[in-house]
Amino acid sequence: MSVPYTFGSAIGTTQLAKLDANFSTGITLGSTTLLLGNTVTSVSGLTLTSPILVTPTLGTPISGVLTNVTGLPLTTGVTGVLPVANGGTGLSSTPSVGQIDIGTGSGFVRSTLTSGTGISIANAAGSITISAVGVSGPTGPTGATGATGPTGATGASGVGYYNLTSSSSASIGTGSKAFTTNLAVTNTAFAVSQRVRVANSASPSNFMEGVITSFSSTNIVVNVDSIGGSGTYSSWTFSSTGLNGATGATGASGTGATGPAGVTGVTGPTGATGATGTGPTGPTGAGVTGATGPTGATGGTGTGPTGPTGAGATGPTGPTGASGTGPTGPTGASVTGATGSTGATGATGTTGASGTGPTGSTGATGATGITGVTGSTGATGVTGLGYSGLTSAGSATIGTGSKAFTTNLASTATAFAVSQRVRAASSATPTNYMEGIITSFSGTNIIINVDVTGGSGTFSGWTFSAAGQVGPTGATGATGATGATGVTGVSGTGPTGATGVTGATGATGPTGSGTLPTGTTGYAYIGNGASAATFQGFLQTGTGAITRTWQSKAADFFSVKDFGAVGDGATNDTSAIQAAINAAGNAGGGMVYFPAGTYRLNSGISWTFSGIHLVGAGQAATKILANFATGNVISVGSSTTNPGNCSISNMSFRSNVARSSGAGILFTQTYNCEIEDVVFDNDSPSNYYIDIQIDGYANNFINVIRRVTCRGNNAYAGIVIGQNGSIVQDVFITETVIGGHTFGVITYNLSGLYMSDCDIIQCSTGFLIYPGVGQKCSGFFLTSVLADGSTGNGWQIYTNGGETTILVLTNCETNYNGTNTSHSGLVISPGAGTIKGINIVNHQAVINSGDGILVLGGSYISIVNPQVASNSAASSNAKHGIEIAAGVSYFNIEGGFSGAGFTSVGNTQRFGVLVNTGASDYYNIIGVLATGNLTGGISDNGSGTNKNVTLNLG
Repeated sequence: MSVPYTFGSAIGTTQLAKLDANFSTGITLGSTTLLLGNTVTSVSGLTLTSPILVTPTLGTPISGVLTNVTGLPLTTGVTGVLPVANGGTGLSSTPSVGQIDIGTGSGFVRSTLTSGTGISIANAAGSITISAVGVSGPTGPTGATGATGPTGATGASGVGYYNLTSSSSASIGTGSKAFTTNLAVTNTAFAVSQRVRVANSASPSNFMEGVITSFSSTNIVVNVDSIGGSGTYSSWTFSSTGLNGATGATGASGTGATGPAGVTGVTGPTGATGATGTGPTGPTGAGVTGATGPTGATGGTGTGPTGPTGAGATGPTGPTGASGTGPTGPTGASVTGATGSTGATGATGTTGASGTGPTGSTGATGATGITGVTGSTGATGVTGLGYSGLTSAGSATIGTGSKAFTTNLASTATAFAVSQRVRAASSATPTNYMEGIITSFSGTNIIINVDVTGGSGTFSGWTFSAAGQVGPTGATGATGATGATGVTGVSGTGPTGATGVTGATGATGPTGSGTLPTGTTGYAYIGNGASAATFQGFLQTGTGAITRTWQSKAADFFSVKDFGAVGDGATNDTSAIQAAINAAGNAGGGMVYFPAGTYRLNSGISWTFSGIHLVGAGQAATKILANFATGNVISVGSSTTNPGNCSISNMSFRSNVARSSGAGILFTQTYNCEIEDVVFDNDSPSNYYIDIQIDGYANNFINVIRRVTCRGNNAYAGIVIGQNGSIVQDVFITETVIGGHTFGVITYNLSGLYMSDCDIIQCSTGFLIYPGVGQKCSGFFLTSVLADGSTGNGWQIYTNGGETTILVLTNCETNYNGTNTSHSGLVISPGAGTIKGINIVNHQAVINSGDGILVLGGSYISIVNPQVASNSAASSNAKHGIEIAAGVSYFNIEGGFSGAGFTSVGNTQRFGVLVNTGASDYYNIIGVLATGNLTGGISDNGSGTNKNVTLNLG
């Protein structure tokens, strides 16, 4: 060793040491010692304390421990194996290409992966590729699915026969008709020379059919040669149709149904009662005339006969109106069958309406095309300013006159306005209500001039809804004037008594009595007090009228009181009513009139005649009171008969007992039959089981339910269609209210349901579609139908092993339904059957306990422009606006919104739209505004690859 200085056994702090040769032992370098040297090749017993700067290149130490060294240049000159304990592998060589070092628990071994059965290994520098071989082959068929890719181009299908409309004003009639359409000629399949139906969007039975003679841009001209209904309208829907063929023959049967509607005027018969008692008065006075003198003659002859004149004359008013109303509807309604583009089938005309209905299934494919038309979605927001959700917590007593309320919404937040007719109904019991005209609406203060009431009492919770004008029932009152004629006779007789002292002379009188003059059979002996009495028949006013006998005039209709009915609510009138119906039927049909009264039935009445029309004096005046618990109250038709052109109108149905089976009115295998202006008052005193039931056999078609109210008191169902027999065809339901039932409406086996402007409220389930095995519900077109306030689901589109197809809901509503999150506004669930071709357009689903719309199954389901908000009301952030179950495919959700909306309760939905995790495929979710939901807007968890989820917000 050579050193420039002499050290001790230790080199202290801040000293400088230079080592040029091999070192031995016993050297300690202190802190901050700078160690310099060329090469240290052998070190032992050298202890370094921090910090030490070591600059030489170290050789391989022979022994010893080197500690607390910094700045050692170890990039070169390092040899040996780094043990596992020091962070190494314990291996002295570098792995070859594709080799890996695998831990053994105490060290590492180097291994090369090799291929095996079904596995391929590809080794490369820095990578190993492992892949399956052989067994993957069967996956191949999946590739074929890819061919479905063209489905993406489905948007082009919009150039079909769907959604062509016009807001042009036009009057129904033949000849050339021009319209401005919402779609250009290039965006629809309609073309020149094609036959088309142009139907009023609100009432499709008002329509025009013909050939397109010109279609340029959005201007279409149709040469109309066939029409249905009448009037001028500004909202039209176009559909492809076949030739009408022999439609005319059907029209003849429709005319038969003409009579019932105008019956309101028939009240006249009440006056006729006076005529019966007055007749005998005449002869008595005539005898006295000879002895007593002129005074007696005037009182006897003039007074008695006067009554019949007014009584008889009043009666005819009703029959005249009856014949005039007929053309109203059944004939046009049957044409609905032409909806399908089957062409040749349409030629069967209205007679074949039942057959044409199924053709509609062809149209379901067109629904896919809706994608192209969605652009108009933006305007939907305005719908919020409608007639829904206006309430008042104020206290008010039911009665007529001016009524003031403080509302939850300001006048600017609802469509209600001054001069509009409105119904204010108790929110707890809607049968307690007031109707009238809004005379003032400022801020949240509304005033209604009430002119019609229902129920009685004082209530502090009110719900407002739009109401129509009260019908012209009041005209009936004119008959009462006839009764006043009798009073004239009394005043004339009084003075005669004062001359009684002279009576002895009058004994000669009987000789002068003789007999009354002989007159024409059936004529009445009538005088006016100023001239001698004469025999007169009935002569209607107006040019061309002929004289008839009074007997003939009285036989124009059949009154149940002519056959012994009392109508006092206590007498059993069953036999008398049945006798009146039988008499009308044996006479070839006619009107069976029920004067004001309560007619008690201890058993049901029935008929199989055609042309029978039961007419009451008004819903509040004529009451049918069932006094038995089971069976049908009125039955029309049977499984072996086919009556037509019958009707029941202007009366109400009540029950003395809680009924456990049967219907209030049952139509079995009927055609062109109507129920109109009828009330089922299930609150007083007890309830019916089913209010109206229609069963089908071979020839059941075109039945109409119009302006019917079914007030519930836990009655089973308001309307049941197709439960028994074969399929029912073409039922029309309009302006009908059903409330408080277990089920509002149930359909089992029905082809063709046309329902509009109806309200189903506060039932357990609002509307249930439930075809069983072998049954089918198809061709349903529902417009402005509300299913609100149910304790369960609002709409249940189900099956019980049958088929539901071609269902179109337009501008319908399902709000405030359910009591827990398992209850939704609208539910689609095929169960053991099939559901396909469901189109839901402009549907509102708000503040339901569970989902707004829940789709558990089915295919070809389209939801366009929905208005969905504030659902999951029973538990915030638990349910969704629209929920699609796992695995549901072939559906379309387009436009509208599902999220924060127009409600005042805030949004409680978890997702605006949720597609659950599963194999859902072939679907669109396009252009949905889904902002303001608590967890997210659109949650798409479907694993399919054929889908289009785009242009959504939220």
